Amino acid sequence: MKITVIGAGYVGLVTAACLSEVGHEVMCVEKLPSKLEILCRGMSPIYEPGLNELLQKNMNENRLFFTDKIEEGIKFSDVIFLCVGTPQGEDGKADLSQVEEAVRQIAENMDGYKLIVEKSTVPVNTHKRIEKTVKRYLKDKNIEFDVASNPEFLREGSAVYDFMNPDRIVVGVNSERAKKIMEEIYKPFTDKGFPLVITNTTTAELIKYASNSFLAMKISYINMIADLCEKVGADIKEVAKGMGYDKRIGSQFLNAGIGYGGSCFSPDEIVFVRTDNGIETLTFEELFKKGKGESIQGLKILSAEEDEGLKIVNLDFLTVREYEDYMLEINLSMGRKIKITKDHPVLVLKDNEIKTVLAEELEVGDELVFPFLKNDLEEREVLGINLIDELEKSDLLEDVLLHSLEFIENFDYIKENSSNKYQYDIKRVGTVRLREVINIKESVYTDLLSTIKNRKAEIPSKIRIDGDFARFLGYYSVEGFIIEDLGRNGKVRKRIGLTFNKNEYEYIGDVKGILNRLGIHFTEKIEGNAHTIFISSRIFGYLLENVLKAGRNSDSKAVPPQILISNRDIRREYLKGLFRGNGSIVKANKGKNLYIDFATVSRKLANGVILLLQMEGIIASVREKFYNKSKVLTYNIRINGYENVRRIGELFGKKWERYKNILSEYKREISPIGYRLKKNYAVLKIKDIKSYHYKGNVYSLESYNFKLISSYGLFIHNCFPKDVKAFIKIAEDYGLDFSLLKDTDDINKNRRKQFVKKIEEALWVVKDKNIAIWGLSFKPNTDDIREAPSIDIVNSLLQMGANLKLYDPQAREHFQALFPESSRLKYAYDKYDAVKYADGLVILTEWDEFKNVDFEKIKSLMHTPIIIDGRNIYDLEDMKKYGFEYYSIGRQKLD
Repeated sequence: MKITVIGAGYVGLVTAACLSEVGHEVMCVEKLPSKLEILCRGMSPIYEPGLNELLQKNMNENRLFFTDKIEEGIKFSDVIFLCVGTPQGEDGKADLSQVEEAVRQIAENMDGYKLIVEKSTVPVNTHKRIEKTVKRYLKDKNIEFDVASNPEFLREGSAVYDFMNPDRIVVGVNSERAKKIMEEIYKPFTDKGFPLVITNTTTAELIKYASNSFLAMKISYINMIADLCEKVGADIKEVAKGMGYDKRIGSQFLNAGIGYGGSCFSPDEIVFVRTDNGIETLTFEELFKKGKGESIQGLKILSAEEDEGLKIVNLDFLTVREYEDYMLEINLSMGRKIKITKDHPVLVLKDNEIKTVLAEELEVGDELVFPFLKNDLEEREVLGINLIDELEKSDLLEDVLLHSLEFIENFDYIKENSSNKYQYDIKRVGTVRLREVINIKESVYTDLLSTIKNRKAEIPSKIRIDGDFARFLGYYSVEGFIIEDLGRNGKVRKRIGLTFNKNEYEYIGDVKGILNRLGIHFTEKIEGNAHTIFISSRIFGYLLENVLKAGRNSDSKAVPPQILISNRDIRREYLKGLFRGNGSIVKANKGKNLYIDFATVSRKLANGVILLLQMEGIIASVREKFYNKSKVLTYNIRINGYENVRRIGELFGKKWERYKNILSEYKREISPIGYRLKKNYAVLKIKDIKSYHYKGNVYSLESYNFKLISSYGLFIHNCFPKDVKAFIKIAEDYGLDFSLLKDTDDINKNRRKQFVKKIEEALWVVKDKNIAIWGLSFKPNTDDIREAPSIDIVNSLLQMGANLKLYDPQAREHFQALFPESSRLKYAYDKYDAVKYADGLVILTEWDEFKNVDFEKIKSLMHTPIIIDGRNIYDLEDMKKYGFEYYSIGRQKLD
C-alpha cells in the first residue's frame, strides 16, 4: 500500500522507515531543506539505533522516498499520516498550528478520498477539529474523507524496536472503510500475533495520554506507599508483591525507588544567575560547576513575563547529560544567535501571541522575543559592600590590617580578645590585624583597611556602589587590568591599572576625582600617548576580581553582578564609564548620520552590555569578528536609530557636544531596522538555521515560570515534562481539576531529593564522608545515563562536601564525561574497589552483579557497614545476619 507521512521528525521518520520495512511504499514530506538534504543521502538527522540502516535499505529498494513538496505527498497516496510537531506551552497546552496548516493543505489539494491519520500526540477530540478544517477548505464538497487516530508509544533509544515489536497497536476509526484500510496497513504486524486494538477516534486519542500518565501515577503511588511503609514499619517489597498477584493490578511498575525521569543548551550559552553578589553572567557549564560546588538552593535566574518584562525567578533544577545528535545554531537579525538541541522548546511570536515550538520546527523568518525591563529588578537605592565581611572568607585574612585611632582608646578591650604578639601595634598606631579581632568584629569599628602599614595603600572598609563608583567600574571594565609582581620585601604585590589616551582629560580627571573622594591613593605614568593610573592594593584587587567579579584582563571582563540589580540611575552611570572608555561615535552617510560602536573581546561582557542596553529598551546589534588577522574574537556592539544614539551619545560627556548637531539636523527620526518593537519586548527575525552533528555535554534547567533569559538577551523556554503535564491541561480544558495527576508530578520531582535526605539521615554528617556508589546508568543492562537519577544524586552529594567513589559495569565512560575525576570524586575498577574505606554504600541501579556479592568481604572493606539501597535489592534478614546498617525504600531500617 502507498502511504504518505507528513513530517520527518522523531515520530514521522521512525514511522516512515518501519512501514516501508514491512513492504509499504512510503513518501515522507519534510519542508526543512537542511534536514531534507541529510535524508536524501540515506542518513538520519536524529540519533536512533537501527534507523540509518532502515533508511538506506528501503531507499535502495525503492520503498521509501522524501520530498519537500506537500502537494506531491498528497497525490502519492490515499492514506496520510500526520506526524508534525505539537509542542506544549508551559501550561501543558499543545500548539496545533502545524496540524491545522497540514490539514488545510491536504484539503486544498485532495482530488479523491483520503484517510488522514493522527500520529502526532494531540489533545482529545482533535479529530473533530481536523474534520471541520477539511470541510472548510475542501474545494469539491462531494469528496469523501475519514480521520483516524493511531497514537505512537515509542521510547527514545529503542523506537525502531518498539515500532516493530509493539505491545499493542491502537487505532481509532469512525467508519468501516477507515477500519479496513488501517487493518491492511498493520496486517504484517497482526500476522505475527501483535494485538490490534480498534476503537473510536476519541478513545484512541485518550489512550495515549492515559497510558503514559497512568504509568507515572503508578510509580508515584508505590513511592508514596513506600514512604508510609517506613513510617509504620511495613516492607514495601512485600506490599508490592502482595498487590502484584492481583490480576487487576499487575506487578509491573510497582518497584519503589528514586522516581521517573525526561532538550538542552550548548555548554557555552549564557544564563544570568542571581547569586549573593547580584546577577552573574555565567555559561551553562560554569553554572553546573557552581552547582556541583555549592547548593543551588537560593539561586535564581533572570527570566521574564510577557506583561511584566524582565524579572528574577527561582531556579528549581539543574542537570547535564551526554548528547550525540544534531544541534541547531539559530542565527537572528542584529547578529544574535544561540545553540540548542533540536528538540528544545523556543518562544516565538506568531499571530501576535508568544507561542512555543520545537527548535527543529523553526523557520527562517520566524520572530523570537527579547524582553525589556519594566521596573528595576530589585527595589533598592544604593548597594553597599562590607570589605571586612568579604575578606574574612579570603586568603588575605592573615595580612589584612584595620586602622583606627579608636583602637588606642579601646586597647584594654581589644587586647583581651587578641594575642600578645601584635598588641604593641594596637597601642602605638591604632593598627590591628583582622585575624586577631575576627570574633569581635561587630564591636570594632574602622573606616580603613590595608595589607601593609603604609597608609598610602589604605582602602575604605565599606564601599557604596553609587553613581561615582558605578562609573569607575564602567571605566575599569574596558580600560582596566590587574597585574601581580614582587615588592621589595618579596611579597606579592597587586596593582590595578586604567589606561587612557593622554588627551582624554575629562575621563582621566573623572577617574582621579572618584579615587580622591574614596581616599584611595594612586600614582600616574605617562608613556607615549598612554596615560595610566595605578592603584597598588591587594585588597582593592580582591574587591574588583572576587567580589565585583569584574575580571582582571580584557578577555575575562564582565558586568559586575551588583550593577545588574542596581537601579536605573546606577546602571546608566556604569554605561557612562563603559562607553567613555571604549565606545566611539561614528559619522556615517558622508557625515549626515551617526551610530555608536563598542567593542570587547570578552563574550561575557558583550552579553552583559547587550542586556543592560535591553533593560533600557535599546536593541543593539552585535557582530563577532576576527580583526587584522587576530586570533582573538572581538564582539562589536553597534547602536543605531535617532533616539537610541541620542540617549547613549549623552553619556560621552563633552565629546558629545561635537556630534549632537548632526543628530539635530536629521530630516526625520530614522527608526532602527532589524527588529520590531512591542509593548514590553522586541522581536528579531531568524535569518539562518544551521544544523551540525554534536557529541558532548548539554545542559538544562527548570525555573519557576519555565522560561529564562539566555545569550544576547533571548527569551527562551526551559525543558518541561510532556505527557503528565499535557494530560493535566486536557482535563482542565474540560472543566476537571485532575489533582491526582498534579500530585503525581509533584511526587516525582521530590523523589531524588528525598533519597538524598535518606543518605544524610543514615550518615548524619555527609561532609567529608567517603561514600561508595554502585550503579550510574538509567537502568541495568545499558550504558545510557540520560535522565539517570545518579546525575542529580551525585551532584547533590558533591554539593554537600562528600568524597565519592563510583562504579558501574557499563556507564563509567559516559558518566566520567559529565563528572571527571577530582579530589572528591574517583572511579573504581570493580564493586569491591568502590567500597574500600567507605563510610556508606549507596545503590542506584539494580545490576545483577550487585545482587550476588560477598557481604563479609564488603563489610571488612568498609570503614562503616552502612548501605543505603535505592532499589531494594537485598533481603532484610541477610542484612541483619551480616551486621549491616541498612536503609532502603519503604522498608524497616536496620540500625
